[in-house]
Amino acid sequence: MKRIKLILILFFVTLNLYSKDSVYVFMATDCPVCTFQTKAINELYNQNKQNFDFVLVFPNIDTSEESILEFNKNFKISIPYIIDSTQNLAKNFKITTIPEVIVRNSNKTIYRGRIDNSFFAPGRKRTITTEFDLKNVLNDLTLNKQIINKETTPIGCVLTYKKGKK
Repeated sequence: MKRIKLILILFFVTLNLYSKDSVYVFMATDCPVCTFQTKAINELYNQNKQNFDFVLVFPNIDTSEESILEFNKNFKISIPYIIDSTQNLAKNFKITTIPEVIVRNSNKTIYRGRIDNSFFAPGRKRTITTEFDLKNVLNDLTLNKQIINKETTPIGCVLTYKKGKK
């Protein structure tokens, strides 16, 4: 049943790639940076879901559907998600740190990197967030402006790949 659900979600996401830009947010239920960023992701989703397809991607090998459902409930997340149990999406996008965001149109990556600059090092949070990278990219895309900063360095938890999968 899970495999059918994953195939249907991937099919849906693939179809939508041709109508809207897609926002893939690579997350982990046990990463403190991810849990901190849920508020920002929820706000961006609610403000932009009419213009962009958002998908949370959980690529950790130990992540269960039950843990994701609990995570989504605890942080009031209603964003569609997929479990990347094969780590194929993470591998294709060369994800090494989570959270990391990939914004794509039908044929290319428009932006990759952090959500904002809330953290300046792993486990080290800024007092005040001053750069809102993903928000700026989504705003610029909505207004048909050129994306100036196409890549930032994500700060968070290291994604561990299954042996032979990276």
